[in-house]
Formats: sequence, structure tokens, C-alpha cells
Amino acid sequence: MYKVLAADDEVWIRRWLEKTIPEVMPDCRVAAVAEDGEAALRALREEEIDIVVSDIRMPMATGLEIALAAGKSEKRPKVILVSGYDEFGYAKQAIDLNVVSYLLKPIDKQELQQALQRAAAEIRQEEAQAGSAELVQAAILKYLQNYLQQPEEYTFQELARAVKSAGKRYEAVYAGVFQCDISLEKGATPAQVIDRLLERHFAACDRFVVLEDNMNYVFFALGEEGKKVVGPDPRLLRAEAQQASPKCRLELSGRYGRLADLPAAVAQARGRLIESYAGEKSAAVVDTSRGRILAIRSSILLAVKAHNPGEAEHGVQLLREMFSGRNSHFDDCRYILFSLISEMIRLIADADGSFMNQYIGRGYEFCVKINHYHNVPAMLDWFAGYVRQVAEYLEKNQSFNVSHIAVRVRNYMLEHYAEDISLADICDKFGINASYFSKKFKEEIGMNFVDLLTSIRLDAAAQLLLNTRNSVAQISKSVGINDAKYFSKLFHNSYGMNPTEYRERGAG
Repeated sequence: MYKVLAADDEVWIRRWLEKTIPEVMPDCRVAAVAEDGEAALRALREEEIDIVVSDIRMPMATGLEIALAAGKSEKRPKVILVSGYDEFGYAKQAIDLNVVSYLLKPIDKQELQQALQRAAAEIRQEEAQAGSAELVQAAILKYLQNYLQQPEEYTFQELARAVKSAGKRYEAVYAGVFQCDISLEKGATPAQVIDRLLERHFAACDRFVVLEDNMNYVFFALGEEGKKVVGPDPRLLRAEAQQASPKCRLELSGRYGRLADLPAAVAQARGRLIESYAGEKSAAVVDTSRGRILAIRSSILLAVKAHNPGEAEHGVQLLREMFSGRNSHFDDCRYILFSLISEMIRLIADADGSFMNQYIGRGYEFCVKINHYHNVPAMLDWFAGYVRQVAEYLEKNQSFNVSHIAVRVRNYMLEHYAEDISLADICDKFGINASYFSKKFKEEIGMNFVDLLTSIRLDAAAQLLLNTRNSVAQISKSVGINDAKYFSKLFHNSYGMNPTEYRERGAG
């Protein structure tokens, strides 16, 4: 049901509109009437109006002024203007204001019906477009959340398809990280702070904010092709963020040109965050607030995930300086250590594929007894040794269980065999040592990386030979082998016949 505002300074016309509008358009009801322009503007502010039918010449405010106000309102109702004066100037202004219809008095019922139908059709079209846009936005946000939770397993093919289906093409890609205690003293939440910053500095972009854990947010600004996007000065962005929340820390990536560059943008922003901590002089550490503690917690975890024991120990040193000689901070110290150890246990378990690990056992033992410790320096000394050992263990083991990661790599190859991929690319993607993994991969899978990739490509080519009429050169290229002669040689070595013979035998 569409709510209509009928505005005219002549009472008989208002009554006629109240009676006639629902007759000619049953989906409409007159929700408000106005005898002058001021009353019409008030009704626009106070009522949820979908369609305005207004005389142009009225006291207090003209119909054109009402149309202008409607266009600026949040609801943006459709406007049908009525005039007793067949003047081109009015019609031209009505067109400029995107008025749906311009009717002359005396109003014809059929013309009124057509105007209302046109207004309703435009409303339905806009609602459908808005609904589709919201679905795409929700899909993109979900994909970004998935990526941040499992970056090593995530590919952007689904995201690219969703973006393409929405008719979008991004050519400006930014990512940022924002750290802040979730319980700000007053005012906006951290997500609201980020939203406001992004709305101000990335108004032309699609914007997304993802909460990672407790106090870590990752945000994205994606600019569509053809829209002018100028990234802000990161220093200005940091200053505005800290003005809204002095305890926060914000870093922004540079501009990237493709959706597939999102991981690089996130990595750059996180790297800048770590650099900001590393460059901070310990003498400047005077803030012992909970927000500061949580910020240091995050920097330690980032360093451990990056297999950087030195940076992790720098974070422990910041904790040591904060808690030195402050016996009243037992609870805060226990909280931060318990939180950090719990996260590191999860990292080790993910790397090992199980919880049967000496470092996991040591971490659990400490957490179980943590309420019995009252010597803060001793707790931090123990933790400093533990965090170094964990970081070194993850680095040594390349943060993966060979069987688990080999399966992931094989699955990745099955999906991306047509692309120009190499062992170096794969190892870089999964953050593993190429020479070490090459040997372990062969032990686990039974063949080396190149042989498996070739086998996958030839199997795919064999299916294409039997099920399509594409040329051998086209099939060769489609499975990732650009040299057709080399492809034929590989195929013969594997199948004992050339591709054409294989196709003919299959057809026979």
C-alpha cells in the first residue's frame, strides 16, 4: 500500500483527490492532506509518504518547493504536480526536479491513474534495485569475513562472480586496520567511528567493516571503475580516529587496483601497524589503560603469527614496563597473559593439526594455575620465554602440518590448474619454505609439484577432448599450457597417443 499526500489550497480538489485516488489506484491511500505548502512540508517530515500529489500554486510554499524538499528527504517520495496554468516554465522545472508527472486542471481520472501507476512502478523498481544492492553488499561482506577467518583457504572467485553479477568493477582497493578497546568511554562504538571516517574520506566507495576479535577491526574501501577515488592522507585519517578515540590505533594501506589485491592490501596495513609499535619509544609508554593493554596484546599476536620473535618480545617489554612495580594490576596482567596464551594455543593446534604438543601442554598448565601467581615480573619473564619459543616453533614448522597443507595445495591446484601457477607462488601464498615443502610434498602425495600439476592439466584436457569440439590449441591454452606442440608431447607421453588420436578413439 502506497501512502499519498494530497496537497491543494482548494478544499473541493482535496476532497476529490481523497475520494478518487483509491478508486483509480487501489494500492494507494491518502495518508495526509495539506491546504498549503507549509502543511505539505510538515507532512513530508512527519509521515512516511510514498507519493505526493500537489498543486503548484499554493500559499506558504509552491509545489516546486515541495518537490525539491521531497527529493532531499530520506524517503524521496515520487511527486506528481498539478497546475491550472499550461506554462512551459513550470513543466521544465518539474522535469528538472525529476517529477513523475505534470497534470493540468481539471484533472482527468485516467491521467491521474496513469501518473499514480508510473510513480508506483518507479518505487517498485527502486526497491528491487536497492534489495539487489543490499544482497550484493551482504555477500561481499560475508566473503571478506570468510577471508579474514581462513585466509590460506580462501579464494576470490566467488567474490569476483558476485561483484560481476552486480555489474560492478573495482579499480581502487584500500584496506585498513583499527585497534581499539570495544568499551569506549562515551559516544560511538569503534565500528561507528570507522564508518564515519570511511563515509567522510571514501564517500565514492563501497565500504565494509569486519570485527576480527575483541578489539581488532579490518575495514575495506572499494572504488568502482569510473568513479573518482582519491585516498586520504593516512596521517589525517589517524589523527581523526584518535580524536574520536584517543586509545585507538589505525593504519591504512596504499591504493591497489584489483579485487584480487585485497590480501596484499590487508598485509600492508597490518605491516604498518607492527611498524608503528616497533618504532614507538618505550619511554613514551605511560598509558596503563585497558585499551592500551589490549592494543599491546594484538601487536604480540600479530608478531607471533608473522613468526617474528623479536617483535613479540618487544610487546612483552611494553607490558613489563606498564606493570613494573604496580601490584594493583595483578588482574589485568593475568587477563592479558591468559588471553594471549589461549590464542597461541589455538595457533599451535592449527599448525600441528592436534593438541598433542609440548607448548600447548605448557600453556594449559600456566593458564590452569594463573590465579595462584602473584609475582608480576616472574609471570612476564615466563611469558617472554614462552612467546619466543612459540614464535620460533611456528617459524621452524612453517605453521603447517605437512599432510594437512599438502591436501590444501592439491585442492588449490585442482581449482587453479588453468592459471600460471608455480611452486614458488603456492609456497608464497601459504607462507611455507619452498625447498622444504617440495620434498615433503612428494613424500606425502607421491609425485612432485610439477608432475602433479601436469597430470591435473592433462586429465582436464582429456575430458575437453571428449566433450567439446575445441581445437587442440584452444584446449591446451585453456588448461594452462600455452605451447600446443609441447602440450601434444606431454599428452602423448602420458596417454600413449596424441590428442587427436585420443579424441577419435573416444568418439568411436
